[in-house]
Amino acid sequence: MSDLKNPEVQRGERPANVQLLATFRAEHVQDVFDAEKRAFVCPGRPGRDRSISNTTHLPMLDNRSLSLVYVNWYDEGVRVLDISNPSAPRFIGHFLSPRFAAPGRQDRHTREIWQDPDTNLFYVSDGNGGGAYNDDTVTDEFYWAAAELYLTTGEKQFADYVLNSPVNTADIFGSLGFDWGRTAAAGRLDLATVPSRLPGRDSLRQSVVKGADRYLATLQAQPYGMPYAPADNVYDWGSSHQILNNAVVLATAYDITGASKYRDGAVQSMDYILGRNALNISYVTGYGEVNSHNQHSRWYAHELDPNLPNPPSGTLAGGPNSSIQDPYAQSKLQGCVGQFCYIDDIQSWSTNETAINWNAALARMASFVADQD
Repeated sequence: MSDLKNPEVQRGERPANVQLLATFRAEHVQDVFDAEKRAFVCPGRPGRDRSISNTTHLPMLDNRSLSLVYVNWYDEGVRVLDISNPSAPRFIGHFLSPRFAAPGRQDRHTREIWQDPDTNLFYVSDGNGGGAYNDDTVTDEFYWAAAELYLTTGEKQFADYVLNSPVNTADIFGSLGFDWGRTAAAGRLDLATVPSRLPGRDSLRQSVVKGADRYLATLQAQPYGMPYAPADNVYDWGSSHQILNNAVVLATAYDITGASKYRDGAVQSMDYILGRNALNISYVTGYGEVNSHNQHSRWYAHELDPNLPNPPSGTLAGGPNSSIQDPYAQSKLQGCVGQFCYIDDIQSWSTNETAINWNAALARMASFVADQD
């Protein structure tokens, strides 16, 4: 056992003083403890492709009783153990999600589990539904939800939640922009633009303008004129939509102030998306002489099957991603820099993916641009 306050544990390292008190076997799991290596050996292919059905992920203690631990076991679902006697853990229950395996997989992928501190309900995710969307901080999601509920209902309980949230006064307009993992800006933008009687609303509006000033300065310093300059020129997954979301902040600042510099910056950001970039490619299908049209999709897979269509016009490609996680991009783009880390091929899911939240940013900016004279 090891103290969770141990600095080694907090750094994600394995402390030297860990002691094995007991083992527990789940049915059908075939892991073996190697006493010499002091590690469990799982059958299957070596490396990261080993059989995940035999490994565990993200154990969580129950807030109501620290003697209860919930362990995600991938294909074996969630196992609940009573560890009131640490030397003799006891199986007391389990949950198996439906088998909706992703293409190429036959197993469940039960991974994340989280307990709501207010209701004590547990929420479980299945990784077959998508990639690894790790997000350990949900204060921004609750802030955003409270903001929308307040603007919709006007109820005091939601206003109080917004005002008491540390997110309400935080500097939330960072260089990467807001996305699924950083949602506070979505709430802040609506609180700043939708009329309400929220105390301190003027400060929220000023914070949006301040964030826009930062993005405008970034845009003016960039050779291709967009409000995005990641550290060390390392472009993130879905960089296209992050640029658009930063442009949304510029557009909102224009709505607040009427200052043309914000409007011009927002419109100029669209130029990058539509082809004024290092690759001279429009990341929007059907727009521009050269445009992305082979995005990663199981439906719009014309590149693999001529009987299937290409993505419809208006589909946004993820765009440059310096990490090039997929094998195809790795085979074609080794050593790429910044904006050159992109390839319009259906096999490149790390640079050429599509997503509804990405297209939402495009729809929002396209609407703004269409409204301008």
